[in-house]
Amino acid sequence: MGQTYNAWSIGTALRDPYRMTPEVLSVFDDFKDTDFIGNKKSNGQVTEIRGQELIYRELVRRKLTRCSELTKEEEDEFNDKESKFSVKKVDKFILRAKEQSSAREGFEPDQRARTFTKPFERVGLIQNDGKKKIVTALGKKYIDGDIELADVFLNFGLKWELPNASDKSFNAIKNINIKPFVGTLALISEVNNLWSKENKAVGLDSWETKFFVSTLASYKDIEKTATEIISLRKDYFKLNSKEEKIDFRKRFSDQFISERIFINPERVNIKNANTTLNDYAKDTIPLFKVTGFIENRGYQHIDIPEASSVQASLLIKNELYKPIGFPGYKEYMEYVTDLDAFDAPWKEDLKEKAVIESLDILIDKENRKEKNIDVEEINIELPTQNTNLLSDSADISERKEELKLKKAYGLQNAYLVHENISDLIERYENVMSEKDRSLKLEYYQFLSMLVIDDFEIIKPNFKSNDEFQISFYAPGNIPDMTIEYGTFHIVSEVTVLKNRDQWINEGTPVIVHVDEHKKKYPNIDVIGLFVAPTIHENTLRQWFLEGKMGNNAVIPFTFSQWISILKKYMEARKNGENPKSSNIKNLLFELVPNSNETRHEEWEDRIENQLNEFIII
Repeated sequence: MGQTYNAWSIGTALRDPYRMTPEVLSVFDDFKDTDFIGNKKSNGQVTEIRGQELIYRELVRRKLTRCSELTKEEEDEFNDKESKFSVKKVDKFILRAKEQSSAREGFEPDQRARTFTKPFERVGLIQNDGKKKIVTALGKKYIDGDIELADVFLNFGLKWELPNASDKSFNAIKNINIKPFVGTLALISEVNNLWSKENKAVGLDSWETKFFVSTLASYKDIEKTATEIISLRKDYFKLNSKEEKIDFRKRFSDQFISERIFINPERVNIKNANTTLNDYAKDTIPLFKVTGFIENRGYQHIDIPEASSVQASLLIKNELYKPIGFPGYKEYMEYVTDLDAFDAPWKEDLKEKAVIESLDILIDKENRKEKNIDVEEINIELPTQNTNLLSDSADISERKEELKLKKAYGLQNAYLVHENISDLIERYENVMSEKDRSLKLEYYQFLSMLVIDDFEIIKPNFKSNDEFQISFYAPGNIPDMTIEYGTFHIVSEVTVLKNRDQWINEGTPVIVHVDEHKKKYPNIDVIGLFVAPTIHENTLRQWFLEGKMGNNAVIPFTFSQWISILKKYMEARKNGENPKSSNIKNLLFELVPNSNETRHEEWEDRIENQLNEFIII
């Protein structure tokens, strides 16, 4: 089936860019000698399962994707990443998917494999070699951990162009002629330039992004599209009522879709196209954000972050939104997969100096806020990130890390103010309704420990961009965060899981993290802190027995219990008090299971009772 819309996308198969893991790529590497071809059929029936479905089945078996709805028991098994599904269960899932499928052509595992594979090929991790799909040199670096996902996406973003011999379906888009990522940066920049003449620049809101990013087919239309966005925005803000604004945008979107979206005007379906454009935005923008060149501004907008503004402007000034043009697939993929094939404009001395000067200005701005504190004095330790290997010099990278660290330090002071603690409590209370709730929860827990304060060093292990916005979870083999106080250390873990899968995913790993930290610091008291919406009985039982035996103690709190602790600190800060870490230490170590308790239910009750006493005192 050919391209339906005059719109491009990264691909809707993955939904989340962070599913493009080295583990998935390793499956393709294991099948490098297998022809990537569809099933053999006779009279509509599969007579031979071939490469595409074999790869898809292995992805399902290794729990790297799912093909059907799972029962509660199957979901629990899926969350146990230490094991693999049996071949028999994979057969069961695929049969169920075929029975449940509402698609016109039914559920086709080989077609799913093709859809799943395309984004990996698009970003240069996989390429065609005859009938085979092989992992590229870039992909090997990713599997080996020599580069991170941000490097993969930035490399791709700076090079991806349409038309090309790899994305032939998009070649059918009317007047297609653009590098989409750099074109998006140029569109945001031009909209900001026009809007800032009378207002504060705010980037693009979600509605504007949905209709004007993936439909920007030619670099020649950047200025025209920006002008149209500004005109629509002005007309929209002239309207008074919510109903008028909704009607205004609906009438425009219906007309926009019916007149401009369809390659074949005889196949107009406004509802489906509206959904597709929404999917394109939801899949493309998160991937672009991984590069660090696009960030969220507030809840509804995307923009170019200050730390990347000069580099983005250099890409735009050098018109790097214009395609280069390649004679064929081989030449284009060689370009995409070679980290040395793109010369970033800021690598030139004078232009690099401009980037450095812009970062120095931002650092100076943070210095004025934080009284010129030296980075060596900051007691926040961020994980090393091997990002921007493609484009940033050591001088630029060092300044970006300093800026990030000072922004983190700014938060440290901000969350000693009771108004900000109140805001954090509200966000914590509503985290389960957020789209990226697992990601946000790790960040909110970090802010929580800033509220408690009085630490010697805090080490969040989540990944963050240059503006210190969280961009990815802490790796599974290390704790979410460790907090080191003078006389004790906390190993902190959080989860949004609340059923039996909470125990499967967290029960043993959290204990292991605590045990490993104790071995690293044998002369210091170490305790685990765990926060979740609710605490599953199996989780509670395992940690009760572990703590009672005196091995490793993990103290579990529900969201509501943890929020009650934050409220206590908020009131203390509001009253001008400065609580010390001894307060939280006494609470946590008093809650370790004791010899008088014979059942985990008794421990659970004591946690609640002693917490209530702690809050009142």
